[in-house]
Amino acid sequence: WLALTDFGGSVCLLDPASGEMRTLGHHKVQAVSAVFSPDGHYLFTGGWENELICWDMNGLQKSFSIPRNSYTMQFRSDGKECVLDDETSWQVFTFERPLPRRMFAEQLGGNVHHVAFSPQGRWLAAVGLNQLGVWDLNSSAPPAVTAEGADLRLVFSSQNDLYGCRDLGCNGWQILESSNHDNPPTLQKLALPQPTGFVSICANGSNGLVLSSKQGSTLFAPGHRQDQWVPTGSGLTSSSPDGQWMAIYPPYSKIV
Repeated sequence: WLALTDFGGSVCLLDPASGEMRTLGHHKVQAVSAVFSPDGHYLFTGGWENELICWDMNGLQKSFSIPRNSYTMQFRSDGKECVLDDETSWQVFTFERPLPRRMFAEQLGGNVHHVAFSPQGRWLAAVGLNQLGVWDLNSSAPPAVTAEGADLRLVFSSQNDLYGCRDLGCNGWQILESSNHDNPPTLQKLALPQPTGFVSICANGSNGLVLSSKQGSTLFAPGHRQDQWVPTGSGLTSSSPDGQWMAIYPPYSKIV
């Protein structure tokens, strides 16, 4: 983006490749300065009302205002400090980035109740009432979304495949990275057994997945017989990181 300010108080972004223009917002009076943080994640604009505005370039929205009797800011080259000019002096500030560095504005249908990170932290998955969304945390691209994943309980395998379950069964997806970092990833459906009375699914270390149903539990892994069911309790499952232990929690019970 290029940042543009004008005497009408507007702050606009211009895509120099396509010529696309969009308005971020407005100052109270004339907008007269603009500077990006060195990493490009934030834009600061100043107006003749002697106020600076910080804009979040990931969410393309206003973050906060700086009423410091200044409309000019400069960054140190590493982005860790900045200075404000108030006409009589320069004021030096550290630039503290918030811990949550990204806002996810996509609507998944409300009641977003379950999220999961892939083992290496590359992928983030979240579900709402209407959709499943999967974000690539190494890029600012929009998420892959699918209605098939709505309202599921999520789990990643050690191979970064994503699985979701509910009482009626389970779904699985392989996540394919886009060759263009501006485009969302692709979700490729995986074939999974659908046992009668399915209840829950959990990752089992590096061995695969454990599927649980009213008839017991089975290990779903390469080279393992899928008809080997072991009698277990019925409920939500979780496995230890080394794959040695599994816990089962019957819903609304006080016993694990």
